[in-house]
Amino acid sequence: MAYVDTRSKCLDICHQLLHHRYECHYSEQANRWAWKNYAVPTFPFFSDCSGTFTAIDWWAGAGDPNDVGFGYGDTATLLHAATVDNRIIKKALMLPADGCLFADPSNPALPHHVAMALQDGTHRDPLFFNMGSSQDPSIQPLSVLSTIGTPIFFRNRTRHR
Repeated sequence: MAYVDTRSKCLDICHQLLHHRYECHYSEQANRWAWKNYAVPTFPFFSDCSGTFTAIDWWAGAGDPNDVGFGYGDTATLLHAATVDNRIIKKALMLPADGCLFADPSNPALPHHVAMALQDGTHRDPLFFNMGSSQDPSIQPLSVLSTIGTPIFFRNRTRHR
């Protein structure tokens, strides 16, 4: 089977979620994983940051960024999978649809937020698709997101599954 990269599909889905932003709601309730019941984005949509990141990959046909077969994942499982698979990268190597985790500098092993890159790492202040509790989906520059924690860039699993 030929390698098929799903990055452009991931970005299309980010834009769909932004287009339907008033039907997307941050949630840490059990319904945040209901997206697995649908092959395409379905609204209203409820999820947290890591669930949204994973949902985008699910709908794009990409591999599970948590490496748990699209079972439950969170920012800690994202970091663990990226670390085990040597997918932690420098900002300069980041491509659109890659991820950035944000961790408290005093505890970098426990990130508390994730966002998906909309631009590559050659931009001084790249833009990210963000699903955060303060503003359901939005586009935020790295400089704004970095105020919530130290960025940890990682290569997303964008190979078609």
